[in-house]
Amino acid sequence: MFRIILFANFWLHKIAVTIVTAKSEDYAFDMFEALNTTGEQLTAYETFKPKVVQAEGLGSYQASPSYKYLEITDNYLNSSQTSNERLKNTSELLTSFALAESGTKLSNKLSDQRRQLSRTYDKLGNNSINDQRSFTQFLSHVALFLDEAWPSNKETSPKFSVLTNADTSEIKLCLDLLRQTNHRITIAPIVRFYSEAIGADTPDRPIKVTELKRAILAVTAFSVLWRMSRHSTDGIDTHYRNIMEKGIADLSIEPFARCVNYTATSSISANELQKGLRHVLKDKGGISTKSEWVQQARQIPAYSTQQNMARFLLLAAAHDTIIDTSNPGCVMPGTKGVLKTLGYDQWRDDLNFTVEHIAPQTSEASWDQSIYADINTINCLGNLTLLPQNANSSAGNRPWKEKKVMFDIFSAKTEEDVQSKIKQASKKGIKFSVSAKDIFASCQFHPHLEAISSVKTWDKNLIDKRSLKLAELAWDRISPWLGY
Repeated sequence: MFRIILFANFWLHKIAVTIVTAKSEDYAFDMFEALNTTGEQLTAYETFKPKVVQAEGLGSYQASPSYKYLEITDNYLNSSQTSNERLKNTSELLTSFALAESGTKLSNKLSDQRRQLSRTYDKLGNNSINDQRSFTQFLSHVALFLDEAWPSNKETSPKFSVLTNADTSEIKLCLDLLRQTNHRITIAPIVRFYSEAIGADTPDRPIKVTELKRAILAVTAFSVLWRMSRHSTDGIDTHYRNIMEKGIADLSIEPFARCVNYTATSSISANELQKGLRHVLKDKGGISTKSEWVQQARQIPAYSTQQNMARFLLLAAAHDTIIDTSNPGCVMPGTKGVLKTLGYDQWRDDLNFTVEHIAPQTSEASWDQSIYADINTINCLGNLTLLPQNANSSAGNRPWKEKKVMFDIFSAKTEEDVQSKIKQASKKGIKFSVSAKDIFASCQFHPHLEAISSVKTWDKNLIDKRSLKLAELAWDRISPWLGY
């Protein structure tokens, strides 16, 4: 009785109830979100879920397709470790989804995200519940893609648990490149093909998986060719958004978004995506041929423009190449399988494939000073190569005669050859520390360095020539991904 009296006293004197009547549902949600900030902030997705329950009917919701779709999305968002991470993951999910769904650029504001989800879902409901189910199904596909193929942990490998035959080394490399460069705008076109592959019937799935793989390669090639031919992003996000929302009118290519203006778009194809991206590269980027791209790429300070893409180009240019004896310092195409560098394992091998400046970034008296006359020269493709991480640190700002010997040792085929080259260097007065010799002993064979070690002088003319050759090799390797 005493406890009841205490509780009644608290209830009567210490509790206040305020009723707020809003003019519209939007105002009500805005008010609720503002009042809720003292606790854990609700995401736009969490305020969207009750609408799905209402549309399906409370009694039949758990047996509905929408329940299964939202469960997949929940599993992705529930993996967030903190509320802030959950908010971030939800926002990124919804912005990628909006672009892939309707070609819409979604704001990061919670209220805008909630309104967009709610209004789109309600308007689709004017047609049928099946349109609303397709909406939540596509949302689940985007969530699944982000969870597996675009994991937030950069150390986690991209994968497709449902489409295991899409998990090739090349595809994983492309996804990881786009993810490492935080090129999130590319999620929208890729996820459209991913969704079609997941939703395909068993007999049609292999064809859809092939389309998905071709789409990933095309998007990667376009992004690399675009970024590595100019000093800035130069509106690349806008071009992707236009393709999703409007398509390419000049080529009669329809939008790639799933449902534009609440009307489902026609089926998509990798051929049309390639054609559309090539058109953008030509019409907006001024590039329609190999020579046009090479002339721009050879002058770009690739390392300072985008380091990950510069590294990718070096791997692509080195793949299946041999030393070009007629062009000192350069390599040329060899037979298939002679040198594998363009693969996921090589891409993730930071111990053996890091980017090294041959002439150091800071001017040294022992180097040809014409290299430093133009600030871009030092960071262009021709002055970059791939080295093991410990060798990269050891090479540092050494003069050319020492680096030349190091590259010669790194491309030696036998241990005896390594020791012989060290002795020859010693006779010329070039001494290496014990730690450097340990690096030589533990280093893998790097045949792509043989061409560099074959030249006597490292100067601007050689860098320019090498930039041209590397750009040509990189184009030949990745341009077929875009249909050239």
